[in-house]
Amino acid sequence: MQRTLIVNALASEAPQRQITVCGWIRTRRDVKDFSFVEINDGSCLTNMQCIVDAGTAAHEGLGDANTGASVAVTGELVASPGKGQKWEVRAESIRVFGLADPESFPLQKKRHSDEFLRGIAHLRMRTNKYGAAFRIRSEAARAVHDYFHSQHFSWVHTPILTGSDCEGAGEMFRVTALPAGEKDLSKDFFGRQANLTVSGQLEAEALALGLGRVYTFGPTFRAENSNTPRHAAEFWMIEPEMAFAELEDIMELGEGLTRHVVDHALTRCESDLKLFDNFVDKGLIDRLKGMLAQPFARVSYREAIHILEDSGKEFTFPVAFGVDLQTEHERFLAEEHFRRPVIVYDYPKEIKAFYMRGNDDGETVAAMDVLVPRIGELIGGSQREERLDKLLARIAEMGQKPEDYWWYLDLRRFGSVPHAGFGMGFLTMFLIMLLCARANRNKLTRAFTKLQIVSAAFMATSHGLNDAQKTMGVITLALFIFNKIDTIAVPFWVKCVCALAMAMGTALGGWKIIKTMGHKIFKLEPVHGFAAETSAALVISGASVLGAPVSTTHTISACIFGVGSTKRLSAVRWTVAGQLVTAWVLTLPAAATVGFCSYWLLHLIWN
Repeated sequence: MQRTLIVNALASEAPQRQITVCGWIRTRRDVKDFSFVEINDGSCLTNMQCIVDAGTAAHEGLGDANTGASVAVTGELVASPGKGQKWEVRAESIRVFGLADPESFPLQKKRHSDEFLRGIAHLRMRTNKYGAAFRIRSEAARAVHDYFHSQHFSWVHTPILTGSDCEGAGEMFRVTALPAGEKDLSKDFFGRQANLTVSGQLEAEALALGLGRVYTFGPTFRAENSNTPRHAAEFWMIEPEMAFAELEDIMELGEGLTRHVVDHALTRCESDLKLFDNFVDKGLIDRLKGMLAQPFARVSYREAIHILEDSGKEFTFPVAFGVDLQTEHERFLAEEHFRRPVIVYDYPKEIKAFYMRGNDDGETVAAMDVLVPRIGELIGGSQREERLDKLLARIAEMGQKPEDYWWYLDLRRFGSVPHAGFGMGFLTMFLIMLLCARANRNKLTRAFTKLQIVSAAFMATSHGLNDAQKTMGVITLALFIFNKIDTIAVPFWVKCVCALAMAMGTALGGWKIIKTMGHKIFKLEPVHGFAAETSAALVISGASVLGAPVSTTHTISACIFGVGSTKRLSAVRWTVAGQLVTAWVLTLPAAATVGFCSYWLLHLIWN
């Protein structure tokens, strides 16, 4: 079919005697002698207005076609007398491809909520908002390829079906050809467990150590319920890898790519971005221009922690060295402190993956994150550990099995070189997340932030029911044995002393326990905290009712293990869990030994 895209028709420099435009009717308005019909073909935001005179073949061809119908309009492209539009089509003939019942067609000339459009995802591409978003996405993808091509990268395709979990990058979707109920993997298509990929990083490293510079740009999958604007179940990931590169090189690459894509979007998607700036996210264009106004700031993780600690701002998640930065910390750095994108580098090794190169200080690794206003983390990357001995030691330290990474280790045995790379979620990169970031964090997270006040209060109450009672009981029993009280009843001053002791203990030494529970076992968010606190409080309160003296610390730890495992087993730092279990096992004999020695020492002194 010979036709002209509306975007090209609107860009015409002169009238055209005959032109054919196709699209879907957005609005139809009938007056006495003619009809106004606006159509859109998805090539741009602007509709093409068509004038259909009454009594003509075009009017007859239009018939009852209304909003939602698909048509081809042939006629003369003429200057439009209407305000805000350069051209219009005076219709000579109209062909209707498909009608749409105006009474039941769900998209009308009004603003629709995202919640409403989510229920008609198959039709929402015909709205201005979603049409603009996907045109921006298309141009952003083009900009990504253009940038890497200019930097002499090869585009590679890493496997979608894989047996690798990329060191716990996310919970994986399993792929099987087995019938329902069959569990023998030897009978499966591959003879072993297969999954949809969560990352192409490890394969990209192998490709880079032969091709020099490569990047993947394709679908990845995370089988986890994400209530943040970070990961959908299926999303596209950009993952470059460079041989003969260090951390500085990958930071330069990340900044260069980000600036290029933003500049391209501002240049090529002006009208679409204006729509979002006017109706979705006020100030979007100014923020994007601000990303280009000056170089990205750079700060070490240690310096970033000092900035956060000295800010005087009360964060939901406390800040200390060794804590993984949360979205609120990242946004504070980018939005309030530096007021521009910032690259944070040299993270503690405890919170990063085994493959990241260890720094000489023995505490940190050569990792970096690019943080941007309104979003937080945009890019996460590192220099990879190229030293075989160091990598083996790190694998052992993380509780991994070297045999699972035999081929990855071979890359270090045969011609190893310094290399680096990063991962970037394309949905975030191409600005949809910026465009839809009106809700800072999602509503669920905000709700559970408030609900955690209730769960924390419940946990505190159960803590008092359990732990304070045990101490008060021991003191009261001692007072009764030594005839300081006549009956076994807890004196008021004992209650006060026990309460004060618990408060002082929590204030003085509690932070270390809080740090371990909230950050080292599993990276807790409000929803996880609510679930863990509520579960632990129910168990402890139930035990108190039954008179069973359980350990509060053991209970809350176990609940955190359980909550973390619902996300993915690899999300829990099982090495820390093992240390806690060891401590639990040692607690009883250690306490018994100390009690035994204390008794005999006091007995000797008393006698």
